[in-house]
Amino acid sequence: MTSERVVLRRYRRRIIGWGAGLGLVVLIVGAVITLVRVENDLERRTEDRLTALGYGGLAASFDGQDGTIACATPVTPADAEIIQAEVSDVRGVRSVTIEEACVSAEPVSTMAPPTESAASADAEEPADAIAPGEDVDAAPDSAPTNIAEAPGTIGELIATDPQFSALRSAAALAGRDEIDAPGSFTIFAPTNDAFGALDPSVAGELNADPRLMATVLAHHVIDGAVTAAELPSGPVEMTDGTSVSVSLSDTGVVELTSGDVVAQVTTADLTGSDGVLHVIDQVLLPADLDLGFDEPDPLTAAMYRDGQLTLDGVVADDSQQGGLVGVSTTRLDPDNVIDQLQIDPASAIEAGQAFGLAVLIDVLVVELAEGVASIEPGGLVLRGTVVDNASRDAIATATADLSGLVVDVVDRPTATPEQAANVAAAMNDDLVTQPIEFAPDSAQPLDSAIATFDLLAAEAKRYGGVVVTVEGHTDTSGDADTNEVLSQLRAEAVVAALIDRGVPADDLVALGLGETDPLIVDGEEDAAASRRVTVVVELR
Repeated sequence: MTSERVVLRRYRRRIIGWGAGLGLVVLIVGAVITLVRVENDLERRTEDRLTALGYGGLAASFDGQDGTIACATPVTPADAEIIQAEVSDVRGVRSVTIEEACVSAEPVSTMAPPTESAASADAEEPADAIAPGEDVDAAPDSAPTNIAEAPGTIGELIATDPQFSALRSAAALAGRDEIDAPGSFTIFAPTNDAFGALDPSVAGELNADPRLMATVLAHHVIDGAVTAAELPSGPVEMTDGTSVSVSLSDTGVVELTSGDVVAQVTTADLTGSDGVLHVIDQVLLPADLDLGFDEPDPLTAAMYRDGQLTLDGVVADDSQQGGLVGVSTTRLDPDNVIDQLQIDPASAIEAGQAFGLAVLIDVLVVELAEGVASIEPGGLVLRGTVVDNASRDAIATATADLSGLVVDVVDRPTATPEQAANVAAAMNDDLVTQPIEFAPDSAQPLDSAIATFDLLAAEAKRYGGVVVTVEGHTDTSGDADTNEVLSQLRAEAVVAALIDRGVPADDLVALGLGETDPLIVDGEEDAAASRRVTVVVELR
């Protein structure tokens, strides 16, 4: 842990310890700035929601929490109803109005802009355009001008589906577009969860080597459009020159076997103009893929992922087990520590090795986004994804006395917009299922919040290039200015807890919104639900 981080933690704790008096003065002066930030945030998230749904050319403006939608191109009344419903569901929106000029009785589509070639053709040959309400079959020599009705490509399907954001990032890292190959093709597309299930060492090697990533992507593609029913049983050649074995399980599920990986097709036959996509639940790895490191054969290991630590393997006695569990539960809530250690007096684990693993666990949980610390036949090993250069320095300092230690870490990837959105969704889900509770009229989190802090920190450390804004909220009872101060202090307390768990301070912002965004149920405020913490994740 660097001295700068220690100083910053003490500083933030000192801020939290100050009373509401000074904070009230500061926050009253900043009230207008806070309101503008809220409006800007609502406008951004509303326009992002509409763009994701395919409604281009719309602009949102907010006066407080009341929004107005303006447009460059009119929409149909049916689309207007969809837009109104979708914007009303955006967190923090109280009401929304669509300008009258935006609603047209004509069947206009805003679901997708015309391509450059289509737009040019329309400009050069207006006589061939199909008029609203005209029978398309009556003009067999002309193509429909409504691009939304034409089938999209497989690449476009992947580009617009949030569950494939990790696949898009992998293709970008590889420097080649495996998801938009020439001609017709079939892709077995791993989901974000499939990429997340990769061993941290494997994921680290792939993220560090675009050549390997390109090889893995090519191992998911076959030439020609092949539906699930047309897949042959047995080996199928992939575009990387290797094969994957296809079989039908007893339950009728299509299974793909590649080396030790067995993946299932969870959704089949998503078709595009250039091929077929099948969704799979595992990343396929070629059996002979050279990952650049020997497969670990740990005697004892600690795996840190998604805010939880799993201890596995053997130890020589109770004291070794107690020491490893003890350091783990010092860093994480006991509910986030999974102890699967087995005691074997004949174990070759020495006291010095157990101590070394305890040191590695301490840095693993704080300085890595995810990873594995292990005792292997050759000695101690630390693998995974490091948070930043300050974390590299902290690891070097903490492990300076561990002789023979192998440190094999890679930098965390920079987030794409989709990945930033996924992080925000995961953190807010955690905050709903395990809310952070505070002592009454206090910024002191209750002990029940510790487990939630562990989960939030893991998500906040997952990618670089993001800023996580922690928003504090109160109900509308009491004085509004006092509520704003309290919400700011509570947001600061959450930020301090995340910094304690290794989230870089530069990645975090605390913002108290007070009672500006109460939660309304059946026309009345749900006061308990209004007293909450939320997060917004943005790219730098």
